[in-house]
Amino acid sequence: MKNGWIKLYRSIKEKGWYKKGDYLHLWLHILLLANHSKKEFWFNGKSISVNAGQFITGRKKLNSETGISESKIERILTYFEKIEQQITQQKTNRNRLITVLKWDEYQEIEQQSRQPVDNQWTTSGQPVDTNKNDKNDKNEKKEIYSAEISEILEYLNLKADKKYKSGTEMNRKPIGARLHEGHTVQDCKRVIDIKCSQWKGDQKMDGFLRPSTLFRPSKFQGYLSEKVYAAPRSNKVPPGISDLENEFRYQPEETYIEGETFEQWKVRMGKKE
Repeated sequence: MKNGWIKLYRSIKEKGWYKKGDYLHLWLHILLLANHSKKEFWFNGKSISVNAGQFITGRKKLNSETGISESKIERILTYFEKIEQQITQQKTNRNRLITVLKWDEYQEIEQQSRQPVDNQWTTSGQPVDTNKNDKNDKNEKKEIYSAEISEILEYLNLKADKKYKSGTEMNRKPIGARLHEGHTVQDCKRVIDIKCSQWKGDQKMDGFLRPSTLFRPSKFQGYLSEKVYAAPRSNKVPPGISDLENEFRYQPEETYIEGETFEQWKVRMGKKE
């Protein structure tokens, strides 16, 4: 479909991959390719119904349409599917059926509910609509951050054997600031994983496994950029870390997927504890 439009939510700016040009480019391209209504297509040797939010494509086609290399397209699609859980893929030898998850929720249902507001904008003028958009944006960020901050603190307590309270402003503020900068929950969890592997159980450093240190603006990006996963395998497993988790932490670069959690890695690699 060459005409029409799609909705793009402001919350996309909060995604960690928003600053990665190819990730953003491919995601927008996926949204533009997705069907807006049910259609018949030939897929995997038979005619199938492709619903709204779905489309059939292939790596070569996406490469020709976006200019992104085929290998990088595969990595990005895997990231959107396995890590962000924004799409699903059904692959064949020649093409694939991609489904954008929650398409109806964000592209259709909400569109109908916003129609009266759009009409009000026409009669009342832009200032009213602009104020409402700003208010919705602030409310959306507040709700999202609240859940994310609690999740990150719970993860820190679990990994570092701590008891930081999620209702304490001192614990929540530095995490919220990093999320506001565009970092993701997975970024925060990765920093926790990295520093726990280095500091946990160390008499001098264990006390620094706290929100004010891990998410300090002058330190966070440096922690996040550390190449712990590419380091040589340690013969001595840190206290509280299983052999399997040690294997995950020190996996080679060729199997490493940015932002992947230990549980996701186990599923992908077929590992069982």
